[in-house]
Amino acid sequence: MNKKSKKFTKKHPVWTGIIIFLVFVFIINLFSSNNQEQPKENKLIKELKISTEDDFSMTNKLHWDHMPLTYIIKDNANCGDLQINKMLEALEILENKTSYVKFIKSNSSSADLIIQCVDVGAVQESYFEEIERLKKDKLNCIEKSYNYKKDSISTYTEGILNKSEQLFINASKKKYLDSNTIWVICYINISDISYENIENYGIDDWKDISNTVLGDARQITEGNIITGGKINLYKPENGWSVCTDFPAKEMHELLHILGFGHVEEPYFDPYYGYVDLEPVKDIMFPYSYCTLQKTIQQKYISCLNYIYSNGKIGFCSEEVNFLNSGILCFYGWYPTRDNQDCCPEPNMEFVNGYCRY
Repeated sequence: MNKKSKKFTKKHPVWTGIIIFLVFVFIINLFSSNNQEQPKENKLIKELKISTEDDFSMTNKLHWDHMPLTYIIKDNANCGDLQINKMLEALEILENKTSYVKFIKSNSSSADLIIQCVDVGAVQESYFEEIERLKKDKLNCIEKSYNYKKDSISTYTEGILNKSEQLFINASKKKYLDSNTIWVICYINISDISYENIENYGIDDWKDISNTVLGDARQITEGNIITGGKINLYKPENGWSVCTDFPAKEMHELLHILGFGHVEEPYFDPYYGYVDLEPVKDIMFPYSYCTLQKTIQQKYISCLNYIYSNGKIGFCSEEVNFLNSGILCFYGWYPTRDNQDCCPEPNMEFVNGYCRY
């Protein structure tokens, strides 16, 4: 075969050149065609990825983009069997009442939902122990002189200390005359506080948690998509508290994690209490009433079915409130008008460190 090719080449050089040229053109066109078709394939893949990022893109409500959700219960030693069982009961009830909301237990710290029990008293005690240690080893004191009689001092307001950098400990008058006052102000640098010595459960604002708070839910959101959540169940001063007939506290926080907000609180008469008890029976009422909150209302079940079936079944009525910007307030507190802070009453505003109407 090789010999015949050589002979043909010698006798027909023109035809050989034409054949080589045609083969070259064919190869060029082949590569060119592949390069032109490749972007189309990449675009198709890209569009497919975008369309599958949110499995429930038909809704503009706050929602998770996938089901089922994985969950992990952390710090079981602080919970006790009764508290854990009530949380598991709430998960099971929600699965059975709805058609599409499902939960899968996980052992990973990267689970969608992290549930943990927090002993607020123990956290505060470990914090105070750290402060007492620093008062012995890292206490700083300065003098502030005034050329007039001064009976009181406000270190942060007057700019003597920076609240983000220094923790005020105490202040005392060293010299007290009508024409001259000297105050001694002692503080600790916040940078000296070792948070490794404080068991804070990953809660940055644990110092603001009252002993009367039963729990809270915190979300990570991107637009109207919930990408992560944490439920903190707090241990009151007198021990763990649960509702025996129905896991009201646990269900309340679980529905927060799914995007639902509080119902409006009716008028509270100082002598007779709530005049209208129907809102108080709602599982999303901001305060816990075990004797009244004994079920999850159908409006929440229907709305969850609507969202996580992509509109095939169910309906989200106007009676269902959703969290607006993802802000979640402690149990019994409400988002402010701008949804940036929390206050003890609805429709308040937070100005200069105070809640007001």
